Amino acid sequence: MPLNLILAFFLFPQGPSLSDTIPSLADTVQGAQSDSVIINQVLVLGNKVTRRHIIMRELSFRENDTVAYADLPLLFKASQQNLLNTSLFNFVTIDTFDTRNNTVNVMISVKERWYTWPVPIFELADRNFNTWWKTRDFERVNYGFFLNRDNFRGRKERVALIARFGYSELYGFSYTIPYVNRKQTAGIGFSFTYSRNHEISYGSSGNRQLFFKDEENYVREELSAKASFSKRKGIYNSYTVEARYFKGWVEDTVLKLTSDYFTGNRNTMEYFSAEFYYKSDHRDSKAYPLEGYFFDASVTKVGLGILPEERTDLVYAAALFRQYWHLGGRWYWASALRGKISSQTRQPYYTQRGLGYGRDYIRAYEYYVIDGQHYSLLKNNLKFVIVRPKVRSVSAVPLEKFNTFHYALYANLFFDCGYVWDKLYYAVNPLSNEVLYGFGAGIDFVTYYDTVIRLEYGFTKSLESGLFLHFATPI
Repeated sequence: MPLNLILAFFLFPQGPSLSDTIPSLADTVQGAQSDSVIINQVLVLGNKVTRRHIIMRELSFRENDTVAYADLPLLFKASQQNLLNTSLFNFVTIDTFDTRNNTVNVMISVKERWYTWPVPIFELADRNFNTWWKTRDFERVNYGFFLNRDNFRGRKERVALIARFGYSELYGFSYTIPYVNRKQTAGIGFSFTYSRNHEISYGSSGNRQLFFKDEENYVREELSAKASFSKRKGIYNSYTVEARYFKGWVEDTVLKLTSDYFTGNRNTMEYFSAEFYYKSDHRDSKAYPLEGYFFDASVTKVGLGILPEERTDLVYAAALFRQYWHLGGRWYWASALRGKISSQTRQPYYTQRGLGYGRDYIRAYEYYVIDGQHYSLLKNNLKFVIVRPKVRSVSAVPLEKFNTFHYALYANLFFDCGYVWDKLYYAVNPLSNEVLYGFGAGIDFVTYYDTVIRLEYGFTKSLESGLFLHFATPI
């Protein structure tokens, strides 16, 4: 978030609550003469970039639909959530106008986001902020520039270019278009990246990553190209089929430090892979959900036997289910269950991942990695709303896309548990092959452009404790 907006949050008067910006939909049914209504016209305002058909695609109703009066508030609310979850808009309001007899006209007003981000890159190369903070080593920082154009041509397309230097160099581009057919159900995408590193993690011991660094030479180089086809049926369900080409190279010294970094302990690995991914997303908010559920599952085949030197042959599957409940008043509950299984125990270190990477970690174990071939993870959150979602306008900011923003503050208690099955590295990593759990409390600050800042204090199973900072929703 820009510094001037952060200062404005504390200096400017408080605006209305976010709920105040949503029309009272119950008013639209007052004076009704029958149990149903015909939606005559849908008027869209504020879409200076976004094409009308992209907005209409997310609605739970259509022009000329006949719906029950009692269903109008639910249809409007679901459509508003769908539009906000596209990440194309900061605010969406839906109301009726010119209601006559048994027909209504609907007005949708959107406030678009800023879609072009030619921004400098300054990011930490470690697994999370907390791991980096222990050393505060600025050599483990990436920098460069990132040019991202969301909603390209107003069709929800995304074009991205990246040139990243520092600890982990990366050059690449990507392009995705969600709809290539008239029915707006099919999409395509492709990407290309090249990366190289002076330092890599080649293993783990004591559940800590082991690193090898060569100041003069690049230890690892990677080339990757992807192409994907996606299908979206209705609003909430979609699947993607992706094909990928990968080629990697590591310095010979790495082969002396480990016996399984690449397949067959060779200094090169090359393969084609294919993945099938399914998603069903019924959350009220993608950035910070409070109600609804989410499910996804994937099956990946690494090594298709196409290349003559393709020695990798591995299948792994993963699934995730999240459920969010409103308990009443200011109280909410969320749980998430995730698991992964692999077809082979003996696999290269490069392809295996247990817990401690990305968002798959047990809270309070942020400093550790638990390598293994299979794992399960359960996360739980009890949440209390300290500050309900509110809207603030900052007149000192001239740009419309930044001068109005929302914010909210939550307190939470958490309890996570997980298990990693490992038959390769367990001799030097004591946290695998046993039930682990972490618990604690935290504060979540949520604001616009999908920004989440979390501060948590947690305890491990052995009562080791710490203060941890994160920048994504916990579940």
